[in-house]
Amino acid sequence: MSNTARLMGGGDVGEPLQLTVQADATLKAAIDAMVLAGTVVNGHFVKWSGAANYQVSLQADTEAPAMIITSWRENKADSTYDLGVEVLQNIVKTLPYRTGTSMTLGSKVRVEGSDYKYVENDGSATVGTVISINTSAETVDCLFS
Repeated sequence: MSNTARLMGGGDVGEPLQLTVQADATLKAAIDAMVLAGTVVNGHFVKWSGAANYQVSLQADTEAPAMIITSWRENKADSTYDLGVEVLQNIVKTLPYRTGTSMTLGSKVRVEGSDYKYVENDGSATVGTVISINTSAETVDCLFS
């Protein structure tokens, strides 16, 4: 029997649950501002709004990451947004952390900052175990289970 190479790290692993959802009014306003500023919409964290079916809202600073936007489109007829999201559960996901942040293997993560697109260590969080750190790319591989 010969040895076979094992892939360790290097990106997302697993098949995430992918859903199409609607942005609530607060998220819609944030996306409008991103589009106007030329900011990338994909990669931002969102959470369930609890106000309507399949509706998501802005992810707040220090909250556990719930979903990440993977695609979006504006509905011209009613000026709403359809968003493609990946639910962060039963997956290893490569996520960015902010320049100057020190990440720790084995720690849990939470959303860092009001721009809701980076993670940071959180000793009291219950999701996203850091299993790999890439200091050059400023990313961590997090296991969501």
